[in-house]
Amino acid sequence: MAAASDLPRALVVGELTAPDRALAAAFRRWAGRASDGKAATEQLGLKSSSDLPRPPAFGGFVITRVAAPQEPAHSLAMRRLAAVLLCLCAASAVMPAEIPGAVTHAEANRKARPQKRFFFEISQVTSKAKISPELEKLVLPRLTAEVQKQLAAHPRLVTALPGAPDPRGDGPKYRRYLTKRGLAGAYLVSVELTSASEEVEQLEDRGGQRLVVRLSVHLFGETVPGQTMGFTGDGSSSIRQEIGKKLRLRDQEVTWQDAVELAVADAISTSLDKLSEPAKK
Repeated sequence: MAAASDLPRALVVGELTAPDRALAAAFRRWAGRASDGKAATEQLGLKSSSDLPRPPAFGGFVITRVAAPQEPAHSLAMRRLAAVLLCLCAASAVMPAEIPGAVTHAEANRKARPQKRFFFEISQVTSKAKISPELEKLVLPRLTAEVQKQLAAHPRLVTALPGAPDPRGDGPKYRRYLTKRGLAGAYLVSVELTSASEEVEQLEDRGGQRLVVRLSVHLFGETVPGQTMGFTGDGSSSIRQEIGKKLRLRDQEVTWQDAVELAVADAISTSLDKLSEPAKK
């Protein structure tokens, strides 16, 4: 268990912010060495556990930093505040990601990285899913249109390079052009529909039906110039839509459109996360 001398000299409480999440996690690990309120009472030199104040609403308060002033803080108020935070962390085992509005340390690091921008050009949209021609006709055109739409609207992607030199004729000049435009790379992107399925489920309690569709998409990017493997990204979605007693074409169209939008967004997000990872040494 933690000794009284291990306690921080001063605790500053406030809203959790991105730069402070690592410190909050560090304090949680330190506080986790105490097992209960009695131990905290003994460590802090309080007469009994009744000296511990009622903890505040934890959703609004978290430790943001630990400060060490010139003179140790021996006041009872400070010790009581430390005890509250200690008990909250140790008893409830609250992780930073469980605090409303907080994220994990890994997510904070990812968000703190520079947001690189890229040029994506769609080379082809194909289907490798074992589905009926009717279903492919329903899904594939929507997938093609949605990929084009989301790539064009994404703030980290560019889909046109006016005045760009020919990458096959002068690769170094093309790379300098990308750098001048603030782009970290250029890729030819292949889009594959890897799986798609739909089924109608009966809703016995309400007497209606539900349409369930599942979709998986795979992106593969080749570098420009060079056309070597650049990245891969997978996305998937599952949609459940109540449709009443009869399946209409409009129900299918709306449900598949929702599934395509979610799967494409997932695949693009996964691809950009991989492209933003630090280069392996």
